[in-house]
Amino acid sequence: MCKLTFRQQLSIYNLQIPEIAEKCGSPQDYVIVVIEGMIKDKEIYADYFESTQFVVFDQKTNRDEIETIQNKFEVWEKTTCKNCGMKIQESNQKICEYCGEDY
Repeated sequence: MCKLTFRQQLSIYNLQIPEIAEKCGSPQDYVIVVIEGMIKDKEIYADYFESTQFVVFDQKTNRDEIETIQNKFEVWEKTTCKNCGMKIQESNQKICEYCGEDY
């Protein structure tokens, strides 16, 4: 199964199922099932139009989602020990209270 990266999704406004199937080397019916599942599960923000076989991406929502994830990661990065994965209690701590290592 081929993967379209977020960057590819954001640079392309819409794709046709035959294009995706060709790039992935998968049958069109399979690609449709996967795309519909991804839309349903909100893995991608897009609409699939059966009559034209177009997948139209909601670029703004996809960008907003990426920004939200990046912000969450930045908070996690500042509050989590990189050595043991435990949450840091004080933001000015230099050493993790759990593993004793610099975080």
